[in-house]
Amino acid sequence: MTNSNKKEAYKVLEDVLKRAQGHSIQNPEFKALLAEAEKARLRLWSDVSSEIERERQEQQRLQAEARQRAEEARRRQEEERRLAEAKEQLKKKYRNAPQSAKNALNAIKKLEALTEVGVNYANYSQAVGVAWGDVKIFIESSEGKEFPELCRLFAEAIAEHKKAIDFWKLSIEARITDPPPVQVYWLTASVKLKAADQLLNQ
Repeated sequence: MTNSNKKEAYKVLEDVLKRAQGHSIQNPEFKALLAEAEKARLRLWSDVSSEIERERQEQQRLQAEARQRAEEARRRQEEERRLAEAKEQLKKKYRNAPQSAKNALNAIKKLEALTEVGVNYANYSQAVGVAWGDVKIFIESSEGKEFPELCRLFAEAIAEHKKAIDFWKLSIEARITDPPPVQVYWLTASVKLKAADQLLNQ
């Protein structure tokens, strides 16, 4: 008998003996058969015990992995639910943003529009100062403190325009006749502006 057959025979005998437990068996022939089945089960045990133990451990491992996957799935679902709630709360918050936030956004948009149509240093410098004034009012207000993400984006956008002014000024002082390559600062400012716009208009 192969080990596989021995294992199957052992399992059959064990199942029969388990079913017989708890029953009051009076038939002497049946009792004798159960006794022989028990002896056979014990003889087979020495041959199949290690394999059955390996199967038991493998089953426990698979069950533990299944529980772990289920727990990970539950955690992912919980995290997705939490993120969805946070996103919805953020949307609701920005849908009710104050007018001062929209004023600051529009100020930077006007500044960006000025760079798109062409501007000289003097006018650009003045326009940045005006835009920063509107932005600073919002950032330093009590309303602004309720929207830290927006304030950060506004401040970073204006900071890029200030860098452009500084670079442009250095070009003038160095008597460089070619237009200064300030577009890199304008592009970075535009990225910040778009992010702020998405927050306010999501």
